[in-house]
Amino acid sequence: TLTVSLSTLGSNIAAANGAGIYNDGGVVDVRDAYLIASQAANGGAIYTRNGPLTVANSAIRSGVVSGNGSGIYVEG
Repeated sequence: TLTVSLSTLGSNIAAANGAGIYNDGGVVDVRDAYLIASQAANGGAIYTRNGPLTVANSAIRSGVVSGNGSGIYVEG
């Protein structure tokens, strides 16, 4: 399980997916967090597949992607 709480993730760049958080099959819990200005192919702030994602009391802003999901991209 990945838990992000009371944190800021920003100005991240990924050549592929999920500049802030990339998840493949795990459990992701984001609470009281700020994700800003991330760049990726898909899922600027968060890219997740094959696992549960919870986002609560958080802000996701200013993501730039060449594909889909400037903030969050969920696959599967």
